[in-house]
Amino acid sequence: STFFPKAPNHVLINEYLPGQGIMPHEDGPLYFPAVAILSLESPIALDIYEKPKEETEGSGRTKIGTMWLEPRSLFIFTDDVYTHYLHGIQEITSDSVPDDSFLNFPPLSSSSSSSGEMPKSSVIDI
Repeated sequence: STFFPKAPNHVLINEYLPGQGIMPHEDGPLYFPAVAILSLESPIALDIYEKPKEETEGSGRTKIGTMWLEPRSLFIFTDDVYTHYLHGIQEITSDSVPDDSFLNFPPLSSSSSSSGEMPKSSVIDI
């Protein structure tokens, strides 16, 4: 297939409760050359960061933006996004409703079209 030159070798299921997240990271060689994130129960605000050229203590990460993943949406990243960027979920209890600061604005669903804050519910991704 276009996105997966070979069959995926496993599935990882994560659940993030409100206030939980995951620090910016790369998925490593086990998943190369592609990763697919499927959001299940609630939206995910997935932050994307430039990968530092050198990891040194106190080195900052440059956030390039946030992808808004609607419930039941699929986000596949390959190539440069896989090798040159990190992704993470903030440890917060509510998300800002998507606006033009999101990389994939406008959102696809009308469920995210209001303004303000949206309380987080349990996030399960595969």
